Amino acid sequence: MVLDWRLLGYDQEGANDPYQATASKTQQSRQNQEMNARAVAYIRDTLLAQLNLFFASISGIVARIDEDDPHTINVFYPAAFEAGYIRPAVRLEIGPLASWVPSSSHSIKAYAAEAFPDAFSNPVFEVIAIDAERTFWEKATILHQEAHRPDAIPARYSRHYYDLYKLSESPIKSAALSDLTLLRSVVKFKERFYYSSWARYDLAVPGSFR
Repeated sequence: MVLDWRLLGYDQEGANDPYQATASKTQQSRQNQEMNARAVAYIRDTLLAQLNLFFASISGIVARIDEDDPHTINVFYPAAFEAGYIRPAVRLEIGPLASWVPSSSHSIKAYAAEAFPDAFSNPVFEVIAIDAERTFWEKATILHQEAHRPDAIPARYSRHYYDLYKLSESPIKSAALSDLTLLRSVVKFKERFYYSSWARYDLAVPGSFR
């Protein structure tokens, strides 16, 4: 989930705009640290309280900050099974260092609402989501980066391969491949906020993409 920078006190114009160029990579690193610190405080002090206020009337539902990641909220619910493999929680990974452009509004209906329509007073709701074409290029550049990683690939990266595979089986692939301007935007963002000396984002173009 992308946290709106404006909730952290940043503007989208002027000197307080995180998109404004920084003088050095060191200064950019400091800016990233400050943004992450503001996000942690907002998630802990504001968002968590809002969620638990919303869940107060629902028996057995509680939200807690993840013990290992202060950018993550786990929403726990009553378990239907005792098996330990499936954790009875929805994991909300929230961060400020991401772009929400382009994005669109979508109408969503839960599978549970289709199975139990009488249990929902408002079965359809609107969500704003990053366009799948950007997700395609986000995943592709992650794998391009990993292809150049000089050491072992970190754990839990197989999901990116699977995600890109599934996106490639849909019309999203053709739409993304025809929008190289979006690819350049993704690369520019990563070079700015996720700089890596070995990622070779300069090669993340048709003909040398890995």
